[in-house]
Amino acid sequence: MNNLFMVEKLKRIAVAKQDEWVIQKRVMDVDVDEPDEQISMDVIICFSTFNGDLIRSDVMPADPEKDITSWVLECMISPEVGKPRRPALLTFAGDNLIYSTSEFKELGIMIDTTDDVPPIIDHIIEEMKTQMGSSELPIYTDEIDEKDSACIRAFFVNAADLYKLKPWKCYEDEMPLRMDITFGGNQLFLWVDIFGVEEDMYGLSIYKSYEDYSVMGSTEDQEELMELFASTWSMTVTYMNVNEIGNRAQAEYEEHGWPIASKSAYPSVVMTDPDSEDLYSRPGRLDFDILNLVVGALAHQFKLYKKEIKKQLKSDMENILKSGLNMSKTNVDVSVTLYVPAPEYITDMYEDDPFEDDSDEE
Repeated sequence: MNNLFMVEKLKRIAVAKQDEWVIQKRVMDVDVDEPDEQISMDVIICFSTFNGDLIRSDVMPADPEKDITSWVLECMISPEVGKPRRPALLTFAGDNLIYSTSEFKELGIMIDTTDDVPPIIDHIIEEMKTQMGSSELPIYTDEIDEKDSACIRAFFVNAADLYKLKPWKCYEDEMPLRMDITFGGNQLFLWVDIFGVEEDMYGLSIYKSYEDYSVMGSTEDQEELMELFASTWSMTVTYMNVNEIGNRAQAEYEEHGWPIASKSAYPSVVMTDPDSEDLYSRPGRLDFDILNLVVGALAHQFKLYKKEIKKQLKSDMENILKSGLNMSKTNVDVSVTLYVPAPEYITDMYEDDPFEDDSDEE
């Protein structure tokens, strides 16, 4: 489809007046069959800063002279998420993009350039590197001793159980859950964001404070976002097609025989930790303890209370759904309480705390 034809077609498609799309191209080296051999590939990302949608992503042989004008027009005609639409603003990030501005100006689309990139694009590209077998992120057993690998199998079991329950189908809008965990006289408070509303990328993110969750989602300044991302502890689980996870990860998965719910449900975990030397990494041994508690408890409670949770998330939020679960882990009693949604989220909605005089009634 040539550019002229696409421009004429797009003239009949509505403009999303508040939507800004960021276009970014990265060159990455990808491992091939021989361990010491690599090929260079271009990763092109089109991302909406308005609603967080990944409009489109493609991986192709590296070509520094490639004009991406037609690729951007195709993003508008056939986006991977949402209806065909024209953004109000296109922002080209970096100085390695070749494109023509005349087609976009004819469509009434504003053009901008920037050196700043939303942190989510870095996250997407790192995940794509993992899928393609890049060594940028280690495989699970790079971080875990073989004798402790049972915690990885337990995670795969819990992640498969959660995937089968499809908790993202309960959501019409994103809102966090809160999970209070008590074990051995200690307490841990976590906030969980489940995503995958429009059949995009299924999974969940875990934060250690509500402020981390809310600030990451509300800050628009890209430099500030990057600083927050590098200084915020989080774990993100995304489900991927097992055929797209890369040679090393696939060999590891097949060697250990870890269970998955389907070929589209390989659970990949990426964590950020300000105390770590690497911005992105696989979980360590203690991180897997937290991950298994969260994913296991979510799977159990969505299995028991999925109808109630779904009803709660569609309600006017006059009450918080509270459910409890007792578990045993390495001879330590663990108590987990799930709040749907997180009380702090409701407080933000009302700007006052509607539960100030709330009792302990469930």
